[in-house]
Amino acid sequence: QMHRWALPGVSGEVWVKRDDCTGCELSGNKIRKLEFLLADALQKQCDSVITVGGIQSNHCRATAAAARRCGLEPHIILRTGQPEEDPGLVGNLMIDRLVGAHIHLVSEADFAAKGGWALVCELRAELEARGGKPYAFPSGGSNSLGTWGYLNRALIEIGQ
Repeated sequence: QMHRWALPGVSGEVWVKRDDCTGCELSGNKIRKLEFLLADALQKQCDSVITVGGIQSNHCRATAAAARRCGLEPHIILRTGQPEEDPGLVGNLMIDRLVGAHIHLVSEADFAAKGGWALVCELRAELEARGGKPYAFPSGGSNSLGTWGYLNRALIEIGQ
């Protein structure tokens, strides 16, 4: 959604793109990267996606919701101080659970020792061993393909 702003002392027009108006489960700008990542997963005929983040990760929530919309099983690895306890339905976890995300809790210590990407790769190997075809990407969807989402958005803005 675009909003026109009149700012004191500024000649001309200022337009602000409101990514926060895209829907709560898709979380604004997060969908930019996911558009490209999930398209790649579908093109490669994957059956699930895996990513990682903090216990209340907006990226993981957006990934879970978008993956479900695309027919992919979402697996999210969530870092927490209490991995042995059920974190309940607070905040983003409610949406994660509503869309049926497979939630894998990991301790802060394990995350620090192994790193997020290593944990994603471990889960990918487990799912592959069970006959799955997972598509994995790092926290935030921050890789070379995900970056195209922002470049594409810039081209759209230039065209508006």
